[in-house]
Amino acid sequence: QQFIHAQSPPRPPQTVFKLTRRGPTNRKTMCSFKFLLIFSLFFQAALGVSVATNEPCSSEACVAQPSRPSKVSREGPVLKIEWDDQTESRYHLVWLRDNCPGLLDPVSFQKTRQSDDIPDEVHSGDHTIEVNDKGELVITWAFDQHVSTFTPEFLHRFDYSKAQETRGVPRHILDERITWGSEMTKAVPTLNYTEVMTKDEAFYEWLLNLQKYGICILRGAPLEDGTVDETARRIAYIRETLYPHPWNVVHKPDAENVAYTTTRLLPHTDLMYYEAPPGIQFLHCMRNDGEVKGGENWFVDGFKVVEELEKIDPKAVEVLKRVPVTHHYKYGNFRQRFRRATIGVNSVGALHEVCLSPPWEAPLQTTFEDVLPFYEARKLFYGLVNSSALHIMFPPKVGDIVTFDNRRLMHARASYSEPTPGQRHLQGTYVDRDEFESKLRYLHEKLHKDAVM
Repeated sequence: QQFIHAQSPPRPPQTVFKLTRRGPTNRKTMCSFKFLLIFSLFFQAALGVSVATNEPCSSEACVAQPSRPSKVSREGPVLKIEWDDQTESRYHLVWLRDNCPGLLDPVSFQKTRQSDDIPDEVHSGDHTIEVNDKGELVITWAFDQHVSTFTPEFLHRFDYSKAQETRGVPRHILDERITWGSEMTKAVPTLNYTEVMTKDEAFYEWLLNLQKYGICILRGAPLEDGTVDETARRIAYIRETLYPHPWNVVHKPDAENVAYTTTRLLPHTDLMYYEAPPGIQFLHCMRNDGEVKGGENWFVDGFKVVEELEKIDPKAVEVLKRVPVTHHYKYGNFRQRFRRATIGVNSVGALHEVCLSPPWEAPLQTTFEDVLPFYEARKLFYGLVNSSALHIMFPPKVGDIVTFDNRRLMHARASYSEPTPGQRHLQGTYVDRDEFESKLRYLHEKLHKDAVM
């Protein structure tokens, strides 16, 4: 592949733009790119975990070769890259300087400078801009002769010029979510408990399943008190809440929580009265005697519900994103209270969480004009949540630990009867989503030699 001199639009006087093909350099100021960032994968076919088979993603599926620059040109303070797959990207020179990998601390990979340390000459200076034999963009900055090197992987992954057209699209395999309905009933990802606890490959597969589908069952866990906490600590430390851990889901008189009764438990997400609800929930079935009638657990993918509601009534989705619901909990010396929307989005507007917790909802507090639209939107939402086409149901199996994303999946329980209290016994605990995602990235880097930052 030949690179040619690129002609740039009019620039300030004395600006000379050079684009040449060159090999590796030995300059002392060359930025050595210490870690490899995987490029964006937008095609589901390239994602290697099967619902039915639980096959882990192969190295080939996780890491592929990105397109390379075929032409680079400068438009004043902006650099334009035309790729060999016929696409193009644009980056501001100030952004490239600010995110130069070689200016990071070599051990922590953290920034050691502030953005305002960059001189104004970054926009108009006579910088030398080249592409080397590896397809890397190399910039020698005119104001200090520092050399920045950017791999194609880095440039693709952080290509903000396509931010609008790819909003909400995963920019890494670990960001992908696969939504589901009742077809998941016989295909819930299931792994051997011992393998998950002893082998990194199985551990990674467990977390990847949780990330993609929001649920994964660990089969064959020991029936010992506290096993569920030990399992959670395989990921990180336990998320402390007002409930002691592990907490026991068992029928008891004068229960402080409806979960500790035998009545039907409505579809919900846990602890919505916290400012930051737990991310991953664990439910370990310790006992479920044959005499117990009912008590099936069921799960609904909240992200799938939002997808379907968007098709039916997009305005209802907007209402549920906008109108906050107050959740509260009062018991003993606890007075928990927090307001949040049913559908939560992140800072770029992408779906982030679904929050539904009817037993712990306080009276709605919103504007007069939003009351009727809210109840109409909620009715549609509930209709989908309770649809047999969207939920899965199965009885607790002794020795199973069901792990699921508490801020994506809603869980519920059918009412049940037991001749003797305690014949149905589950233990549970939580881990924060931050710690879960951190460990997933770490394992991906360790097993696939692919840094995900």
